Amino acid sequence: MHPRGANSVHFLATEWLSALAEIKMVHVPYNGMAPALADLVAGHVGVMFTGVSSGMPFVRRNQLDALAVAPAQGVVTEPNIPSVARSGYPGFDFNSWFGFVVPAGTPTAILDRLNREIRNILAKPEVSKRLIKAGLFPVISTRPEFDAFMARDVQMYVEILEKTKIKIAQ
Repeated sequence: MHPRGANSVHFLATEWLSALAEIKMVHVPYNGMAPALADLVAGHVGVMFTGVSSGMPFVRRNQLDALAVAPAQGVVTEPNIPSVARSGYPGFDFNSWFGFVVPAGTPTAILDRLNREIRNILAKPEVSKRLIKAGLFPVISTRPEFDAFMARDVQMYVEILEKTKIKIAQ
């Protein structure tokens, strides 16, 4: 099940795991995470990938069982939940992430200032603590580091699309 439909990171993670495990999962598109989680909790669908911030509240209330986490190194706040990679599928490594982006052509001085201010905010212990409590894990990076990170993710997605023969919906 893919809460944001085809082309989402959840869709790609599910399709990649399906290919590695040699199993077939049925794609059930949803218009957002809330209705997808509601159907999962109600038992209308059997399994899905979701972010820690969305899924763990249901796990903590014993409404869902966490089978594995997608990042290969695991999730620091959930040390008892194994990663998919450590559960028998080495090489499986997914992270959904949020980043700050601006329109192309934004002047360099503005980009540098925004990056500096965002890094300063994320470096504050109280901000980091609140984000982690919500299941979000801040990464403080420079603009070139973030560009390189996004390029690596894009390359990973391209490789997965090629290996699974997934056709991206337009």
